[in-house]
Amino acid sequence: MKHYRYFLYLLLVLQGPLLAFSCKKDTPATVIPTSGSSRVNLAHLNALYKPARVNGVDVGTVAIYSEYPDYHLVADADEGFTCVDDAARAVLLLAHEPDLATNTDKQTKLQRMTEFVLQLQSANGYFYNFLFPDGTINKTGTTSIDQPNFWSWRALWGLTEAYSSLKTTNPDLASRIQTATGRVVANLIRDYGSKAQEYTFVQGVKVP
Repeated sequence: MKHYRYFLYLLLVLQGPLLAFSCKKDTPATVIPTSGSSRVNLAHLNALYKPARVNGVDVGTVAIYSEYPDYHLVADADEGFTCVDDAARAVLLLAHEPDLATNTDKQTKLQRMTEFVLQLQSANGYFYNFLFPDGTINKTGTTSIDQPNFWSWRALWGLTEAYSSLKTTNPDLASRIQTATGRVVANLIRDYGSKAQEYTFVQGVKVP
């Protein structure tokens, strides 16, 4: 999968910050992590994580909104309560956690959120973005339809990173990741492969 990554990094760098999970909710004094443990406080992400079912399959989700002061989960009536974009970001984070190999909770969350991303892949190869609280996929919202947009790119990025972590621990899931990413890359080649190569400069760096 490494041959996808250079293209993906260039494509996604303009999409905004990779990850902004942070929380100051009644956090205790800072604890210096021991060697091999995470240096990221996952308390807020864990609070936003919620099991769900899509297409009759158990998945893991990340709530897109929570409200102060108790940070209860909030759904958006038009969009839904969770999305591929945020779940894929969490996948990217967990796939690189230093204690992933020994932390069963992180392993479960990584696999369940990867499953969520896979379940929201459309028949056309791109991805739907949002899920409603009743488990119905939002297939018509302008920020959720199955098209070549940032949530499809984020899904592809997250899946390629998850593959490296899952290919030995969950070969079946890794095989499905290969199939899903292959469909997206085929779309990219079909939809963009024949377009003229155009570049610009951002702070002195040449980018597509």
